[in-house]
Amino acid sequence: MHIDAARIVFDDRVSDDDALAGCPTAARIPQREEVLNSRHLYQIMVEERDEAVRRLNERGIYPGVHYADNTSYRMYRYAAGTCPRAAQASARVISLPMHLGLSEEDVRGVAAEVEDICR
Repeated sequence: MHIDAARIVFDDRVSDDDALAGCPTAARIPQREEVLNSRHLYQIMVEERDEAVRRLNERGIYPGVHYADNTSYRMYRYAAGTCPRAAQASARVISLPMHLGLSEEDVRGVAAEVEDICR
C-alpha cells in the first residue's frame, strides 16, 4: 500500500474528529492547517501510553514510543519539572505502525483496534 493511502485511511478512521468521538482517551496531535505533514510517522496521544502500548501489543500491533522527555535521562534530571508540556507529551504520544508493507486491510485493522482500546 502506498504511504499516502495509509495516511488517508488513518485520517478517515483514526484522526478524524468523528472517528475519535467515541474514544475519550485518544486524540490526534494538533497541527496548524497551513502545515502539510509528510506523515512519515502517525502519532496520536493517549491517556495511558504504557497501557495502550501493552493492549495493542497483545493484539499483535506494535506502536512506537516516539518521544521521551529529556529530563527522564539521568544527565538532564536536574531540570525535571521545567518543561511540563514535554513531560505530558512524553507520557502520552505513541506512533502507530505505518510502512509500505501494510495493506489497506492492515491499516483499517490498526485503526479499529485503536478505536477499541480507547473506549
